[in-house]
Amino acid sequence: MPLRRRLLHLRQVLRHDAEFNTMNNGYTVPWASDPVLQAIIARAVELCRAEHGNVARRDGDVYRVAAFVGFPSEEYERMTRERPYRAERDSVIGRAILTRDVVHIHDVLADPDLADV
Repeated sequence: MPLRRRLLHLRQVLRHDAEFNTMNNGYTVPWASDPVLQAIIARAVELCRAEHGNVARRDGDVYRVAAFVGFPSEEYERMTRERPYRAERDSVIGRAILTRDVVHIHDVLADPDLADV
């Protein structure tokens, strides 16, 4: 899809979410739709020259992956989407929640908090 068409589509999605939020006093709609998050993470992965990336969205007292790029298999994608993430050091998402910052684990196998995961 050409960039201009994608941008127009994303604007429509955002406008729809904003209108729905207004109609429902802003209580029932997440701050962004999955297509918007998907576009954001795709561009971030491209700009960082990363192999993969994801965005997690708050769901009550846990976080769940809402958008992703570059998962190595459908099984890995399914497991990642189904797992609830908490503010703990046993995952990149958990660490990002704890630190409120970008997290980069240089060597997953050498990280003691991830050894048993």
